[in-house]
Amino acid sequence: MSRCLLLALCCVLTVSISTARAADADKPLRPPAVPLVATDPYLSVWSFNDALTDADTKHWTGRPHTLRSLVRIDGKPYRVAGAEPTNVPALPQTRVTVLPTRTIYTFAGAGITLTVTFTTPMLSCARA
Repeated sequence: MSRCLLLALCCVLTVSISTARAADADKPLRPPAVPLVATDPYLSVWSFNDALTDADTKHWTGRPHTLRSLVRIDGKPYRVAGAEPTNVPALPQTRVTVLPTRTIYTFAGAGITLTVTFTTPMLSCARA
């Protein structure tokens, strides 16, 4: 009797998990942290926010490892990485794609589309 109950419970859990996955299928994957520079445990820089301009980047331990980047479009500056300077507007981020060896951010605004790719430095070391 207990085997039948266990089998029924497993079937219910499987159906529940499948239904939850189907409901979230149209939502893009949002990892809890996005790797930007991941060389080794001592040198790594991550974004813990939805947008790269929401806050400064950090080490995986939470300590500040700040990357900041600005672009100038038609003479006007825009932030694409980091929360500062606060008086400079952020270029709107439209997408982030996290792949095994790189992270790709896409920004659009002020009449342009900007793609920023963070690639693991380990790929260049493999050729040496």
